[in-house]
Amino acid sequence: MSSTSTARVLDSTALERFDPGEELVLTPYPLSDPCGIGFEDEGRTPSDFDPSQADGKLIETANPATRARLVIKKRLSGTSADDQNVLLCRVEQAPTAFEMDNAHARHLSEGNLVIVKTFTSRPLYRWVRDGYRSHDHTSGELHSEAAVYQHLYDNRLTGYPRLAPQYYGTWVFEKEQKGQNACARDRYTGLIVTEYVDGVSIEQLGTRDWDHDTYGPLQLSTSPIALHRNSDKILLMDTESRLRIFKTLLDGVVRKLHAGVYVGKSNLHPSNVLVSFRNNGKELEEPRVVSIDYQMDTVWSRTKQGRDSGKPMIAQQLDRPPHPALYFPSTSEIAAFKGWFPREWSPYDSNQLCEWLLSESGFGPLDGNERYSNLPDEDAEYLGLSMFPVF
Repeated sequence: MSSTSTARVLDSTALERFDPGEELVLTPYPLSDPCGIGFEDEGRTPSDFDPSQADGKLIETANPATRARLVIKKRLSGTSADDQNVLLCRVEQAPTAFEMDNAHARHLSEGNLVIVKTFTSRPLYRWVRDGYRSHDHTSGELHSEAAVYQHLYDNRLTGYPRLAPQYYGTWVFEKEQKGQNACARDRYTGLIVTEYVDGVSIEQLGTRDWDHDTYGPLQLSTSPIALHRNSDKILLMDTESRLRIFKTLLDGVVRKLHAGVYVGKSNLHPSNVLVSFRNNGKELEEPRVVSIDYQMDTVWSRTKQGRDSGKPMIAQQLDRPPHPALYFPSTSEIAAFKGWFPREWSPYDSNQLCEWLLSESGFGPLDGNERYSNLPDEDAEYLGLSMFPVF
């Protein structure tokens, strides 16, 4: 760098904002409708959509008893306060008053470990059905992801033994100001708080061989694995045991569909699926399976298409969750799990996945099934191929 160049000064406060030991005082932040993503022709940012628009009023007028105080234990991802961060935190002080906007906080207890996902306001590009837009902001991602958690929570599909972790609501906290002229957008950060699951991802249970720009199937040992220290619980890794875990995952997916959540299959990746023998510190007899990424999921009733149609998804109109064989007609939909399910199921001409899905050890037959529903032939294709299936 030449002597005449101007060096960029790093904001040390921002870099240290999420260090272990830092304290976060959270104020309940009402969930707004997801904006600009499959919802309107153009992106939009109403005043209740971006925490920065609150300009202090939200925090100043909040009932102090509705707030929560957390201490950061570890930053799991992200590099600074200006990034999207995932933090492991401990609840130091739980709310003692609950309103409609923070009813989820009733599940918080002092001493509990929780996951905090932060969202900052900055432009981003996101794919929607008619192309890419730059209008949206990461606050839109906050509301889109929180809408999924809220919908699952309302349908009793969060927390053990469900596939989704427990949801503790949307919150906002005020960052340290850099003087009186600090921009409101630099002062507030919106976030989602969920249950911490003490587990290991399926991806971490194996290894992969890389081949040019792609990676190969999971390489797994059949030896049992101890997931937790000071515990006699072990995870069996034989094919039958792995398929029981896989069955729990697929069952959770179709239950989300039945509740009206379109499941983004790109989220179905071994790195986003945790296996654990613990639930809030208590040991479980059987492994718990938890999916932790909902960025690409969508609540049908909150989309423009869903509201305009006035009709629920096909999966919602069924008496029972749709049979997994309808949503996973081939291994291409779940290719990242190759190795967790038998590798011989992978060839496109193989029918072994379907055979397992329809077997008694899987989910049983399509017709006459007491747990899952079939679809009329003319509608079956929409469940797997259409983003927003309706009659």
